[in-house]
Amino acid sequence: MHQVREDKLKELGRQMRQYYHTADKYADRIESRGEMAHCEYVSLVERYSQPGQSLLDVGCGTGVSAHLLSRKGYRVTAMDVSPLFVERARSRASGNLRLCAGDALQLPFSDGSFDIVGSFLVIEHITDVEQGLAEMARVTKPGGIVVICAPNVLSPFNQLYVLRDIILARPRTYGGEERNPWKAILDLMANTAVLLRKEFSLKPNFLYRTPRLENTAEHAPDCDMVYLANPIDLKRWFVRRPGLRIVKYQGETRVGRLLPDFVTGIHIVAQKLAA
Repeated sequence: MHQVREDKLKELGRQMRQYYHTADKYADRIESRGEMAHCEYVSLVERYSQPGQSLLDVGCGTGVSAHLLSRKGYRVTAMDVSPLFVERARSRASGNLRLCAGDALQLPFSDGSFDIVGSFLVIEHITDVEQGLAEMARVTKPGGIVVICAPNVLSPFNQLYVLRDIILARPRTYGGEERNPWKAILDLMANTAVLLRKEFSLKPNFLYRTPRLENTAEHAPDCDMVYLANPIDLKRWFVRRPGLRIVKYQGETRVGRLLPDFVTGIHIVAQKLAA
C-alpha cells in the first residue's frame, strides 16, 4: 500500500492542491460521469433532510451533485479547492446554488453555518481526515447532519470483482494496465488483514498512500486518492467525538447490512447534537 509517513503529508497536500488547480483533463473525466453517478449521494441527503435547508457540498468538483441538490430545493453552497473546477461549475449556477473556492481542511465559514454538510467522493482525497471531519462538524448547525459517501478502498470485494473479471475473461483494464490476478490476491489478503485489525481497534487509524497525480485523458479511477478510506475509521471517529451521533451507517444493500465494514461503498450520516 506504500503508506506515507505523517511528516510527508503536509508537503503532499501542497502538491495535490497545485495539481487540482491545473488538472483540466481530470475535470473532463469528472464531468463525463454524468448525473446518474451522483444519484446515490443525492438520495442519501434527501432521506435525512428537507428541501429548503442550507447545504454545503465540500469538494464539489465541477458541481454536478450540487446542481442536482439545488434543483431539489436545497440552498446549496458548493466549494472546491480548485478554482478551475469551480469555474467549470459556474455553468450550473442558479438562484439556489452559489460557488466558492476553499480548502476542506480550513473551511471558510463560521461555526454552525449549514443544516447539512455533505461530501461525495472527497474524503479519500484529503491528507488529514481528522481535520477534515472536524471542520465539517464545526460548520454544521446543532441538529444538522454530516453526510459522507465514498469508496471503501480496503474492501476485499474490490479484488474479488477483479478476480471475477479475469476468470470470466472480461477484457477490462485499470489505469491502462491489465489486471493482474496475483496482485489482486495479494491486495485481497493485505486489505482484509488491515480491516480485521481495525475491527478490534477502539480508535481510528487513518492510513495514507502516495497518489499518482496525472493530468491525462486516461486518468485512472482514484489514482489521485491519498487516504485509504474505509467505514471503520469514520465510525470510530464519529463515536469518539463529543456532540455527534451516527444516525445512518452503511446498509445500502443486503450485503451492506450483513457486512457493513467490508462492502465497497461508504454511506454515513452523523447528526450534530443540540447544545
